[in-house]
Amino acid sequence: MNKVNVTEAQTVNGGARWYCPECDYLSYKHTFLSTASDTAVAHRNKYKGHHPYAYS
Repeated sequence: MNKVNVTEAQTVNGGARWYCPECDYLSYKHTFLSTASDTAVAHRNKYKGHHPYAYS
């Protein structure tokens, strides 16, 4: 079995992102859209008045 180098492992990450326009923050290292969405909701709950959205 071949070993996977660091570059190959990193290409798997980054399938989904979430962005908050109020603080101009982009979170991009989510493998699944559901993970990005859950994190965006946690951000919204922590920072009132922020409206982040997730996308892939």
